Amino acid sequence: MLTPPTNDKKGEMESRVLDLSSNNLRGVIPQEIHHLENLQTLYMSSNELSGPLPPGIGNMKALQALFLTGNALTGPLPPAIFNMSSLKRIQLTGNRLSGALPSEIGHMKPLEYLNMKNNSFTGSIPSTIGNLSNLAYLDLSYNNLNGSIPSSTVKLANLAYLDFSNNKLNGQIPPSFGNLSKLADLFLSYNKLNGPLPSDIGKLSNLILNVSPNFLLCRVSPPPSGTSVSSTTVVLTIRSGCSPLSENYSFNLN
Repeated sequence: MLTPPTNDKKGEMESRVLDLSSNNLRGVIPQEIHHLENLQTLYMSSNELSGPLPPGIGNMKALQALFLTGNALTGPLPPAIFNMSSLKRIQLTGNRLSGALPSEIGHMKPLEYLNMKNNSFTGSIPSTIGNLSNLAYLDLSYNNLNGSIPSSTVKLANLAYLDFSNNKLNGQIPPSFGNLSKLADLFLSYNKLNGPLPSDIGKLSNLILNVSPNFLLCRVSPPPSGTSVSSTTVVLTIRSGCSPLSENYSFNLN
């Protein structure tokens, strides 16, 4: 059980990093945690914490990194979390968090790393996610998200890793993914995507792309035997609507 800080110690809390990971902690995260006002990094992963995230966590204005992976946290994200002006890294993987992702997520401009894989989030991915100009890593896989991939995603110029796999996304892949010059990993498998595979994806050097199985209206073939592969190489695992393919291929899309 977590014990909240007492009033007489509030002024003494000058810690910058608090690591409570893998301690078999149970119960809810106390609302009073926001009294750790100078804390910059909070690790509470791999425990048995339950219940919702406390709204007071949004008052931890100095917090830069929040790691709560592998607990049993439930409920929606508290609105106050989107006002955390210093937060750069969020890892909430492997909980039972639910509800829609609100448009306010776009307020978190400093965010560089967002991993909310393996939860129960529903609804569509808000278009305001394109406002996260510093974001390099985005993983929303293994949720129940639906709707289309927001076209604003292509504004994430610093994005290197994107995983939307194992959701219920539909519609087409935005046509300008090839403009994300830093993108190295793109995983969209196990959705209901359709339409053409954007041709400008071939502009991305050494991209790893997994879009199987969807309903993409394209056919991709391996290079002829003995063909050299140029510096623009894409590793594809595709099951397309017109011709199912199960193999992995490396080839030049130019």
